[in-house]
Amino acid sequence: PRGTYLAWRHFLRNTAVFEHLTDDFLEPVNKVELLEHAVMDSSTNSFVLSVAAQDAFVRQNELGLAQAFVKQAVEKNEANPLAWAFQSNIHILAGDHQKAIQASNNGELLASTQGYRGFWSLFSCMTHMAARDYEGAAFHANMSHYLMPRLVAAQRFLYAVNEAMGRESQALTIMRKIKKREPDFSKQHFFRSTYPVATMREMPIMDLLA
Repeated sequence: PRGTYLAWRHFLRNTAVFEHLTDDFLEPVNKVELLEHAVMDSSTNSFVLSVAAQDAFVRQNELGLAQAFVKQAVEKNEANPLAWAFQSNIHILAGDHQKAIQASNNGELLASTQGYRGFWSLFSCMTHMAARDYEGAAFHANMSHYLMPRLVAAQRFLYAVNEAMGRESQALTIMRKIKKREPDFSKQHFFRSTYPVATMREMPIMDLLA
């Protein structure tokens, strides 16, 4: 369906920004219009609703709208791991850490047979980080990095949790890897509103990184 295609284009451009800090190397498009048309064309599609939920809390900072979208996404297809992953993020922002952990576990379990499981481990890392379970967060960050070693988003979370736990050697090793992609990287990047760790900036771990 056309709406699904448009939502994928929006989602991949967001992922490009997370990974490369830009999507300038892609064909220029209006991502807002892409998503608006996607929802208009496929308003009952779980994937489209999941991407709309992500956009609502990342770009629009509209938690209520995000909750409405992701609730529908799960209801339309409970086997959609992306819906559960974004639901976990929204539970974090709402302060419900136990529901966030359950949602991320559901998403990771559904994605466990796929080659992209490491991507879902990131969401489990974030939920444990929000609950101040830094050992659990480190486990999932390491799992994500092991499964997808080139995923710089996983490296950022792995660096943050090691730094917060005072594991200086491990943090330095990960920092060197990040600097291959971001030569000027430092932990101060996490405090910049344009740096793609928006959910983490809402967590208590930021006090440990200050």
